[in-house]
Parts: sequence; C-alpha cells; structure tokens
Amino acid sequence: MKQCVLGLIMIFLILIKSVLVYAQDTLVFSAVAGTRPVVIVGEILRKAYQKIGIRVELLELPGKRGLMYSQAGNTDGDAFRTREIEKEYTNLKRIDVVVSTDEMYLFVKRGNEFPVKGWESISREIIVGYQRGVQFAEKNTLKYDITSQPGDSSNQLFQMLATGRVDAIIVGSAAGFKVIKEHDVKEIVRLEPPIHTSVLYHYLHKKHDHLVPKITAVLKEMEASGELHMIQKNAELLQ
Repeated sequence: MKQCVLGLIMIFLILIKSVLVYAQDTLVFSAVAGTRPVVIVGEILRKAYQKIGIRVELLELPGKRGLMYSQAGNTDGDAFRTREIEKEYTNLKRIDVVVSTDEMYLFVKRGNEFPVKGWESISREIIVGYQRGVQFAEKNTLKYDITSQPGDSSNQLFQMLATGRVDAIIVGSAAGFKVIKEHDVKEIVRLEPPIHTSVLYHYLHKKHDHLVPKITAVLKEMEASGELHMIQKNAELLQ
C-alpha cells in the first residue's frame, strides 16, 4: 500500500513537472486577426522557435488590442508588425529580419472607382475604413487629412463598405479576395496599384531579451538557406 501511494505521488510530481516545462517552453504572440500574414508568419515562427526548443502559439486579436497586450507583457510579443509601432510601444524589441510583406489595396463599390496615385489621390470628401490598430493607416489618414473610420476585422470593413458607412476600405489583397469569394460579393472592386506595402517584422517583449540574438540568428539562417522563402510560398498556396 505504501509503495502504491509513493508510486502515485511520483506520477503526480512527474505530471506537474511536465506541465511546468510545457508552460515555460511555450510562447504566445499577439497577431492581427483575419489578416494574410497570420498563416505565413505563424508558420515561420513555429519553425524558427522549434529550432531552439520552444513552441509557439498565436493569439488573434483586433490590431490595437493585440499591441496593448504585447506591450503590457500579457503576451510574449507580437507575431508581425511594421516599424511604425516602435516609438509608442517601447517594450517590444524588433527581430531585424523581414518575415513578410503585405500589399494593401483600396476597395470601393463598383462605379466609384478612381485612379490611385498615392495617398494624395484619395478625395477628402470620402470616408475610408481601415482595421483598428494598423499603424500605417492611422498615420497616413491623419497626415493627409483623410476622414477615416476604423473597424475590428476585414469582414467588418466589407460590411461597412457594403452598407455605405464608408466609401472605401484599406485591406490586404488576399484577405479582401477571401471575403469577396466567401460572400459572393459582386459590387465591390479592388483599385490598382496598392496604396501601401507593409514590411513586417517579428517583435519580442523585453522580458525575453535573452532570446533576441538566438531567434535573430535562426531567422537569418533560414533566410540565407531559402527556407524562409519556401515557407512563405507554401503558406500562400494554402490561403
């Protein structure tokens, strides 16, 4: 009986140890919900961190909320962001390897098309929707005095456009076409060329400073070997 109890105690201690190791070796990163880079960068980070013995999970959140979570240390960092965040979100440390680029387009209702020649070509008489927390959109709509209205997701932005709450929306190409295909939307069109190309980097919260050189080295090695490009290409095919 005594041996049986000791055996159960040992099993319990082993289970507790396993849980603690799992928790320690898993990092959770904020990611902007419903965007193209979630699949691509998510796969890159899983492969990269696996090489240093760490599991990765993504917590998909609206853009602004995700930044607040990662800045406060509620997550272990941000999966992908542009460099525009760095002045305000100083707790986040950039890993200096480009993990993805995302071409952003204007979508409008058919019949309301106009030539896109930079932000200056957007009429001050229209309202432009963008995903909340997307820094380049916030900065440029303010800089060029464009009336804007944020939304929480690509789906919500398309609803806002369809119902006339906004006159145009800024969305990544893949996300835009996905919504259009899923909902069989025929009255909305994409304007050419892209209004903006986002260069995206991975960010770690400062509490993980010791991991910055390790994951930087891994990502640079993956970039040099072509593995990074292959993951990006394969992930794009799945979308």
